[in-house]
Amino acid sequence: MRLMPRQIRRGLHTLTGMCILGAITVSAVGVLLPLQKPESRTFVAVARSSNQSDRERLLTIDDISSLGQRPLQRPLYDPSSKVRQPPKLKLVGTSINGDSKQAFVVNKNGETVFVDLGDIVDGVTITIIEEDRIVLEYDEQQQTLTMESR
Repeated sequence: MRLMPRQIRRGLHTLTGMCILGAITVSAVGVLLPLQKPESRTFVAVARSSNQSDRERLLTIDDISSLGQRPLQRPLYDPSSKVRQPPKLKLVGTSINGDSKQAFVVNKNGETVFVDLGDIVDGVTITIIEEDRIVLEYDEQQQTLTMESR
């Protein structure tokens, strides 16, 4: 059986009308459903936890609907964490006698302290001591202190 052009047109009109009616129905449900508040709290799920008080906490429709009001985008890192500044140390001198290496450093309190390799001063580790410089390591970074010429 062969369809005539008029029958094809009528079928397309019927299909178009059904699609429009379906779109109107979906839109109406989407608008009207969030406006309805349940009379009683409907419990949706029980949170799973080993803690007894957490298990008794039930999730409600209100809890789930509040999820849509939370911000979805957050920073990729914690902006409140600050990079620690290197301590204000001053190299006064070094002493190298064979395998024994020491440095004379003025710390943040203004005190001159004698340090060896591996010692920690004001939160930094002394990693290298040479004649005119020392290398400090903190937060996986390195800083070189040199003696100031007078």
